[in-house]
Amino acid sequence: MDTNYLVSVCLCTYKRPGGLSALLGALLHQKDMLGPLEIIVVDNDATGSAREIVEEFKHQSNDIPIHYHIEPQQNIALARNRSVQEATGEWLAFIDDDEIPIPEWLSELVATALHYNADGVFGPVRAALPEGSPLWMYKGKFFEKKSAQKTGDAIPPSGTRTSNTLIKASLMKSRKTLFDPKLGLTGGSDSHLLADMLVKGAKFVWCNDATVTEVIPASRANFSWLMKRWYRNGQIHVDQTIEAKGKRAYFKLILWGLGGVGSALLVAPLMLPFGLHRSVMWLRKGALGLSYLMASFTSFRYEPYRSRS
Repeated sequence: MDTNYLVSVCLCTYKRPGGLSALLGALLHQKDMLGPLEIIVVDNDATGSAREIVEEFKHQSNDIPIHYHIEPQQNIALARNRSVQEATGEWLAFIDDDEIPIPEWLSELVATALHYNADGVFGPVRAALPEGSPLWMYKGKFFEKKSAQKTGDAIPPSGTRTSNTLIKASLMKSRKTLFDPKLGLTGGSDSHLLADMLVKGAKFVWCNDATVTEVIPASRANFSWLMKRWYRNGQIHVDQTIEAKGKRAYFKLILWGLGGVGSALLVAPLMLPFGLHRSVMWLRKGALGLSYLMASFTSFRYEPYRSRS
């Protein structure tokens, strides 16, 4: 690709001024870069609420250009698509507006991609829980994201996401369709797209040292929010499975759903003496199982991106 930039950071944001400020500050202090960097900010708020923050950082950015765009329709898939369209780098780095990368984040991702001749690299997401969060939440590590164990390991389709991810731009831009707007309110457009790339022969690997930290707000650090997130993950899995395997997959999904709900009801109470976090782990299976059943039998889809916090 004929470009001056090695990496374009693709960043979508929606009414998170504190998170956006922290993230832009961290991006402007990336170390040991192997080539020039640009930052693409796509504001998914039609009012342009992030514009003022971006303008402030533009004056601090020195040699790193920050480009600001608005995607007026609230739809995370459309916002991601806009970020890809505006990017000109050889590599596209995706990160969420509530995450903060280490100073070596981009250099570790790029070095890993080059070393393993990979089309994409995924890194771990640690969680910074708010003060006063219950002990079971720390023990369960329910907000952590990890797709593999050691650097160089292959990423399975179930481990794909755009949270701390580097993808070869030519791989993205060669596709007729990118993130599916039909999944722009339910979520899952990222895992859907990247899993399809894997099926079609892309090579994605893990980098254990390219760490970002997700700052968890108090509004999410609770059992109710976690159950909703797991339910959402389940319905995404159902839709992806049906698209890949057709209606013949319904029977297996229903069995998984019944098994998840049944095992949660049976085992979760038995785990209480061994720690509340262990019970919650089994309740997670129940949330997934319930979503399998609901998504298999009904058209209802939980849409967390319609009103994000």
